[in-house]
Amino acid sequence: MPFLPQAEILAPFSQSPLMRFLVTQGVLRAFPKEKLAPILELLDVTYIRGNSVILRPSEGRGASLLVVIRGEVSLLAGRFPLRQVAAGEWFGGEALLGEKSGVTAVSCGDTVCVSVNDASGGVSGV
Repeated sequence: MPFLPQAEILAPFSQSPLMRFLVTQGVLRAFPKEKLAPILELLDVTYIRGNSVILRPSEGRGASLLVVIRGEVSLLAGRFPLRQVAAGEWFGGEALLGEKSGVTAVSCGDTVCVSVNDASGGVSGV
């Protein structure tokens, strides 16, 4: 999978529902994309091949909150599809609360995500 330029990563991340929620709740203030660039150094950009399992139902601590930058991820409950997560959307957030995930996340094609993980107090890959 090719390397993505910083601008291609920042655009979906800065406009994601997660970032909008953090701004509306007063956790963050709105930043121009160029001001978010230093944040990329703290996030792990992960390139995922198509049809790869990213998250399993029993994973909790040590799992990540992931924001899709490019591609799509299918969220499943057992064999049943729940929804597709596309660029700018996130999944796996229950991991940051120490909760176990109830879904399986599978990449629909080659996918790029940025991940946040609190198990090490920092960031980790998928």
